[in-house]
Amino acid sequence: MKCPKCDPPAELESVVVHEVEVDRCSSCGGIWFDRSELGRLIELEEQDLAPLLAGKP
Repeated sequence: MKCPKCDPPAELESVVVHEVEVDRCSSCGGIWFDRSELGRLIELEEQDLAPLLAGKP
């Protein structure tokens, strides 16, 4: 899948956080959610989200 924000579009990488798989852009650090993923991540503590936030520019 390609990042809808980047031009030219960059590839998205899968990141798994507490059994929730989300897509993150390797270029801009944007995070893209499928249905119900955001709701599941909101329940986690900030330190549990470290793998997801590691790519943040």
